[in-house]
Amino acid sequence: MDLSDFNGEACSQRVECLGEGRSACVYAEGDRAVKYLMAVPYHDASALLRREAHYLSQLQSATLHVPQLHSVSEQGGSIKSLDRARGYVGSITMERIQGAAFLNHRDVHSWSPQDQQQAFQDVGSFMASIHKETPAAYSGEYSVLWNMLEEAQMYDPDRLRKSGFYNQLSQKLMSLEQGVDPVFCHGDLSFDNIAFNAGERKPEALIDFAYSGYGMPETDFRHFGALNKFLFEPIKGAYEAGSGRQLDEERLHMVDLVSTLRLLHTCRNMPAYPTQEREVQAMDGRVKRLSEGVFGIAYGGVNSDYGLHNY
Repeated sequence: MDLSDFNGEACSQRVECLGEGRSACVYAEGDRAVKYLMAVPYHDASALLRREAHYLSQLQSATLHVPQLHSVSEQGGSIKSLDRARGYVGSITMERIQGAAFLNHRDVHSWSPQDQQQAFQDVGSFMASIHKETPAAYSGEYSVLWNMLEEAQMYDPDRLRKSGFYNQLSQKLMSLEQGVDPVFCHGDLSFDNIAFNAGERKPEALIDFAYSGYGMPETDFRHFGALNKFLFEPIKGAYEAGSGRQLDEERLHMVDLVSTLRLLHTCRNMPAYPTQEREVQAMDGRVKRLSEGVFGIAYGGVNSDYGLHNY
């Protein structure tokens, strides 16, 4: 599927757009889907491409339903979409998941309270099955959460001023991870990346392994940690029953802290993120409350002199 020379109108006639995001675009033709990893400033798209291809390959024999990997290309190019040209660094051709629906939190929140609780309970059981997979031998590589913390530091223009904060946070993360056996983590688990059976609303398949790796099981709760108790308890209870593991509140707080910190500095650095200053301040406040209120680590906050996307 060569998309290097088509415009939006041609795309709609012969190729279906499955999603266009900041770091990736996915198109489908027949039973094939092609994911293009976009060239974005401060973003190692080539590393994401290789990681996703690696885990797609390793998971082909797993009990989870994941797309069959067809081919990988590290040849870059340009896609004309959304009335503008976007450069990409490579692509992955894979099976298109048929007969399933990809939801988001807005879809789920439109359901009845009973259906919402059932959906989150099903996701909890699905997460437990994910953490039972062993797609490759764990060789002591850095965890998914550790890599997020490294990215946060790389994006943060204040990292030298806040070196004490990052050193203490790294030590705390290390001590928490040493106390638990690592599991395979999807790394970006959300409704967007879970294919649901369209009729039964049951999780059926999993996509997008660009951030996958190993780590403590709480890592895969990073998109669900902000849920209210009414929705979080079903997902937590189903996960613990299905996995035989107890989720640790302190580790959940660490996942929330590191993922928020990474998102904060990603948003400040990447023009592709339509972020407002008030959103940055909200994330900055969340990092401060978690680091100082939960872990007792002094946090200097963002330097407002930098503004957004100015470095």
